Amino acid sequence: MPTGPELITAIVGKAKLMSVNNCPGVPTSMGHAFYGACQDDAGKGESIVPGKKADMQKQINNVIGFGGANSETAVWHFSLAPVHHFVVVPWYKHDFPHGQVYAVFMAYETKYTVDQYVKGTGVAPTLGADGYKEAWTVNQLSSMLSDLLTSGTAWQDYLGQVGAARATKITVWKYKTVTLQSAIKNVNAY
Repeated sequence: MPTGPELITAIVGKAKLMSVNNCPGVPTSMGHAFYGACQDDAGKGESIVPGKKADMQKQINNVIGFGGANSETAVWHFSLAPVHHFVVVPWYKHDFPHGQVYAVFMAYETKYTVDQYVKGTGVAPTLGADGYKEAWTVNQLSSMLSDLLTSGTAWQDYLGQVGAARATKITVWKYKTVTLQSAIKNVNAY
């Protein structure tokens, strides 16, 4: 049975995906790679806005909940206001500590590519707590989203040395759930 790490290896090994150098190109390219066709952001998406901590946390929990099976995945397009886009790929980690995890992929308009984000080079966030890692836990992704809406330094902590900003709203479009097998096959063929 295909695994999440195999999917991440396929993504990171695909030069066409790693060379994307603009943030809106990441959900477009990743969506096309996963599903074999372009996806669209139909409808208004799901939103997270700053406010009372309990209300905001409920919104975050709703957005990052993944109802797929342990052998499934998807592409989620995150759009931040002011403008930035990134992709979250949910997958199930079968080894210890097992459970739902997420891979985050992004580029920043002419400042760094997806490859530089994955490697933590240039002005991309450094690898580790706030930069790329293959498996973000539920708590880590939740903290990232909360920080982007409430912290004056989170934009640069999570998105790189690209100038200061604070997200005023996060909108998420969840593309359809697919099997890991199908996603890996499509990414390899992209």
